[in-house]
Amino acid sequence: RKRLGMRVSRIRQAKGLSQSRFAMMLEMSRPTLNMIESGYDNFKINTLARIARGLGVEIEDLFKD
Repeated sequence: RKRLGMRVSRIRQAKGLSQSRFAMMLEMSRPTLNMIESGYDNFKINTLARIARGLGVEIEDLFKD
């Protein structure tokens, strides 16, 4: 979870999105997104799919180094 969260954060930042802006795009609270990016939140595959769509990447891309 920690590595996945770090990848989400890295891709989000590379796209120039703040955590607040991205959370708003996903219709998610910023604290929830923060917990995901920090690796402390257990989330469903649907949430992961929303994050990938929001970042414009495939889910698989979130697992690549």
